[in-house]
Amino acid sequence: MKILHTRKGIKAFTLMEVVIVFILLGILAVAVIPTFTEMDDVGYQTVQEGTLGALRTAWTVAYADSGNEAPTLDEVAALVTGVDTSATVCDCTDTDTQITCAEVYQADATTTKAEFGVSGYACESTVATPNLIVIIDG
Repeated sequence: MKILHTRKGIKAFTLMEVVIVFILLGILAVAVIPTFTEMDDVGYQTVQEGTLGALRTAWTVAYADSGNEAPTLDEVAALVTGVDTSATVCDCTDTDTQITCAEVYQADATTTKAEFGVSGYACESTVATPNLIVIIDG
């Protein structure tokens, strides 16, 4: 019996091996994709927590500027600025009794503003410690 078209020394993958590799890659992709879809929420939450950190730092600066007296929520909000340092990012209104920071997504990405506050405090009320400033769940 004569074998036609055989080449000596040539090695290649069989069709079955290639199919198995694609199946394994598909299984890995299905396992990893849900992790990536949750990354947006993690990013929004991280930005929100970073803004909270900026507010707590602003509290420390306001505390030092006022001669070691607790600042108001208004004073804290006024110290948080964006890239353009002349523009204030956060403000406080007595109707809401909370600090609202623009261009910061809430953790669930529903709005482009995050809200921070201290339970039971109005904007002109003093805040005893920076740790009292918390993220208000939207």
